[in-house]
Amino acid sequence: MKITAIVSTLQVHNLDTSIAFYTKLGFDLEWKWPEINPGHASISSSGYSFMLEKIDDSQKPDKADLYFRVEEVEQLHKNFKNNNITVADLQKTAYGMLDFSVQSPNGHHLVFGQPSGEYEG
Repeated sequence: MKITAIVSTLQVHNLDTSIAFYTKLGFDLEWKWPEINPGHASISSSGYSFMLEKIDDSQKPDKADLYFRVEEVEQLHKNFKNNNITVADLQKTAYGMLDFSVQSPNGHHLVFGQPSGEYEG
């Protein structure tokens, strides 16, 4: 077996609202499907992607945690704040990362971080 990608799927109530949120974070919309009344979308950045799946408003989305390893995390944190995105403070972690988190409109926990070189293990 040779795995070429792992693609997570996040459940959302409103596909267009979620696409707008992720594009504001800097992701690109790859596609929406089907063309009429889409229920799925693919979001990507730097060759990495995840999908959004529209669920009925009466359903509670399964919550997901995604960790994005990025470059220049401090600049990204600043950019998010300048774009009125609610972000947690930057933190140095015991596992050797400098990171911060963002909550999506559907309660998904998104963390953006880069190695800080200070592992406490």
